[in-house]
Amino acid sequence: MIDLSLKHRPRRFSDLLQPVVARTLRNAILGERVSHCYMFSGPKGCGKTSTARILAMSLNCQDRNDGDPCGVCDSCKSIMSGSSPDVMEINAAQQRGIDDMWTLVASTLNHPPMVSAKKMYILDECHMLTPQAQNSLLKALEEPPEYANFILCTTEPRKVIPTIVDRSQHFQFGFVPTDVILRKISDVCADEGIEIDEAAIREISRSSNGSMRMGYKLLERVRSDERVTIEIVKDLLGRTSSSASIDLLDLICTHKRASAMRMVDDLNSEGRDLLELFRECLSAMSDIIRIRLDGSKSITSRNDDEIKRMTIIDDHLNGAQIEGLYDAFRKAIIDLSSSAIPRDIIAMMTVVSAIRIHEEGEGK
Repeated sequence: MIDLSLKHRPRRFSDLLQPVVARTLRNAILGERVSHCYMFSGPKGCGKTSTARILAMSLNCQDRNDGDPCGVCDSCKSIMSGSSPDVMEINAAQQRGIDDMWTLVASTLNHPPMVSAKKMYILDECHMLTPQAQNSLLKALEEPPEYANFILCTTEPRKVIPTIVDRSQHFQFGFVPTDVILRKISDVCADEGIEIDEAAIREISRSSNGSMRMGYKLLERVRSDERVTIEIVKDLLGRTSSSASIDLLDLICTHKRASAMRMVDDLNSEGRDLLELFRECLSAMSDIIRIRLDGSKSITSRNDDEIKRMTIIDDHLNGAQIEGLYDAFRKAIIDLSSSAIPRDIIAMMTVVSAIRIHEEGEGK
């Protein structure tokens, strides 16, 4: 099976889903102000490694166009295929010791590039390096040869020693917006000839949790020779649909205790992901606040019926209730992620607590 995340990986700065980072790096290349060391930090699947490869391609491209690599020269092809002798990608989660760092970096650093203009070191998950290995790397960063550039990628920059951070230009990558993932998934489905309902694409996009790579992986899981429907997505991903969170919030805001508890109990019995249900509740509350502040046009990843229902729910909530409900679901997510208490008990107590918070907040 084709890996969609690899097939549709960005090839140019204009393809990246982090526009500020892409624009800044392109301007640095055009202005010949490229740093010898960059640090890309942010959540998984947001484009850190793709950006590193595009930067490496651009700096070594034989026919660069407005800062973008051409993608067809020998250098670009070898970097894209991972066969370039001058671009070393190091998985620090696997090669994390000081000996690995010395072998992979220090012992090669003083040798000029073989065929390219620049020798590039891309260190993925660099926070996994041992303190000794990070100090070894620091020595290489202090006075690197003019032909050498480092790109450090990490999901946890706080675990990188401050002296390395100080010697890097640090770019913080954010979660990919749901509406952006939705558009990309729609485009990929059109390119790949995947027949899929719009509601199914919305569900996949929201289930991606801000990770474009996760969006592609979820699409791979649900694709088939037949049309992909929202029901197929719900069954194969084992997740509750976003409409279920709206159903639950509606029952809570209308004081229907028994119906709310029965709904959660039924979803749990069906094997649905209660953790994802409560995450969707927080997502729905976030959209409700957006509707309150900016109107329904500010929501692009939900259908008209969902927006209408959330607008009605908003009429039942004041500021104190929103704050209380958010706190109830936030605590439930933490408990479901780490507590030894059975999930059905946590879910039931969360529903009871949410209804009580709504009732107590009515007088405020």
